[in-house]
Amino acid sequence: MNTNKAKQLAISYLDDHAKSIADLSDAIFYFAEPGLQEYETVELLTDLLGEAGFVIERELSGFPTGFLAASGSGGP
Repeated sequence: MNTNKAKQLAISYLDDHAKSIADLSDAIFYFAEPGLQEYETVELLTDLLGEAGFVIERELSGFPTGFLAASGSGGP
């Protein structure tokens, strides 16, 4: 895929999902959780990513709010 086509695909996706992205941003802002204490934010993000098919690893590196969301395998 060339750069222009990839860019257009990304822009189209963002345009199509603008409301959901804004809602997510607003929720994270309103949670107003201090660093390393983002419990509501982590629940929201991992739920959304899990629903999208990502494999979630929680409490990454011993941090209760650390997580990794992975999809696919191999290279890009």
